[in-house]
Amino acid sequence: MRSIRRRLPPAITPQIWDARLLGSNLAIYGGFEGVYDDESLGGGGVINLAPGWNNYNCETDGTDILDASSTAHGGLKSQEINVTSNQEGILGVNLFPARTSYFLVVIYLYGITGTVGLISSGGGGIINTTVVPPAGVWTRYSWKVQGDGSLRSLYIWASGGAAHFLVDDLTIREFI
Repeated sequence: MRSIRRRLPPAITPQIWDARLLGSNLAIYGGFEGVYDDESLGGGGVINLAPGWNNYNCETDGTDILDASSTAHGGLKSQEINVTSNQEGILGVNLFPARTSYFLVVIYLYGITGTVGLISSGGGGIINTTVVPPAGVWTRYSWKVQGDGSLRSLYIWASGGAAHFLVDDLTIREFI
C-alpha cells in the first residue's frame, strides 16, 4: 500500500511562504525609524512622531505623550504611545491601496498598560480589532484581510480609556 505522504507537497515554511506569495511592504514607514517630528505645536507637551505618521486626537499640553523609544523590536526605535483617553494615538495615512486583493498585516506591540485598537479608515474598515498586549514583551499580531477597493488609512490608538504601549515593525504586504 502506497503512503499518502508521497503525494502531498512539502510544507512551506513561513519564510518561504512570505517570499513566494507576498509583495513588498506597503507600510513604507512601518519601522518607526528616522528623525521624529515635533508636532506639539508649542503646547509644552511631547508629541514626537515617526516619519510618515500623524497625531490622532492627542493633547499637546503634556497630558499625552507620543515619542521615540529605544525599546525597539527591530532597528533602533519604536513609537511610544502614552495617552489618557479612548481613541488617542497615531494615524498612518493611505497605507492600504484601493484594491480588493488580500493583504497580510503584521505589527509588533509592547504592552505597558491598557488596550490597543487597530482600525482602518472608512465604513467599518478592513481591520477593526482591539488587543491587550502582554506587559514587558514584544508580541506579534497578524491578520489576513481583504481590501474593499477603497484607499485606507490605519489608526493605532488607545481603546476604552488610557493606555501606554510601544509600536514597531508594521508590515502590510499584498498577496500576489
